[in-house]
Amino acid sequence: MSANQTHRSVACDQPRLFSDNEDPMTTKDGGVVWRSSTESIGTKCFVINLHRTGTRAMCTYLSSFVSVLQYPTRHNGLDLESKIQGRETDLEFIAETLGSALEAYDSVADVPIPVIYRQLFQRYPTAKFILLLRNPFDWLRSVRRHVKDRTFWPYERVQYWHYLHRRPTKLSEVDDQQLLRVYAQHTAEVIEFFAGAAPHNLGVFELGAENTGPAIATFLGLPTEAPLPVVP
Repeated sequence: MSANQTHRSVACDQPRLFSDNEDPMTTKDGGVVWRSSTESIGTKCFVINLHRTGTRAMCTYLSSFVSVLQYPTRHNGLDLESKIQGRETDLEFIAETLGSALEAYDSVADVPIPVIYRQLFQRYPTAKFILLLRNPFDWLRSVRRHVKDRTFWPYERVQYWHYLHRRPTKLSEVDDQQLLRVYAQHTAEVIEFFAGAAPHNLGVFELGAENTGPAIATFLGLPTEAPLPVVP
């Protein structure tokens, strides 16, 4: 998640709009609301790259066109993240628990979305899925800076425990080679799944490439040639 822990503690049970000079990272309905669900245009899209792979840039980009929810911790007053504690490896249960948030927004991103793509495809077989690719070593450094030595949040456990079966409680318990394997495995399994199930539903794009923004717009049918924003 691109928001820090302070943002996780702020509750906003109803979706809201943001003025031009307001930072959407300062409030949430289920995580980080980039654009209110009341503005939905009915185009369903899920961002399924691992966290720290351009998630915030993607949400910034999409929010100009569709309703976006990043890191779906709460919705309609329900603490969704707490509800999945103890069942972090039960992906069907997690997808079902997030059902109301998934319905309310055109696009949902960030953990645990990346590892429930199979369940999302079953529920939304016409949805578009976006996989951003990043240099794995840049991703590794970014993840280490972001998570540091704190205990995993429940949604982070969903992501990492899906690939690390000994279930570490902190990222510091995982060595670099293991993390790089997580990145490679996720990328390979996503591409393999959609190659067999629905090749045209998956768009794979390189973070930082010059044409990534226009290519995503073409994939989603969005009326723009804008580049993908650069987010620190």
